[in-house]
Amino acid sequence: MVGEGIRLSRDAYLGLMGQQRTGEIPFGLDLKVPVRVRFGSVKTWTVTVKVGCDVAVDKLGVDASVVSNKCRVRLLPWKSI
Repeated sequence: MVGEGIRLSRDAYLGLMGQQRTGEIPFGLDLKVPVRVRFGSVKTWTVTVKVGCDVAVDKLGVDASVVSNKCRVRLLPWKSI
């Protein structure tokens, strides 16, 4: 792997290369996003939306393609970021 400041252990590197050979490298993504909805000239208050995704790509590179994804979305109306 090439990148700025990336140093992997030998086990992590071999694990990633093995996953790349099988064509499925998993990643996890967890976000908290503030959302405000507008209906014409009326704006709602800001609510927090929590998003979690499990994504798998076929290879590590610029031209990688998503081979599977699964996302969960939760609305947290009384919590702000």
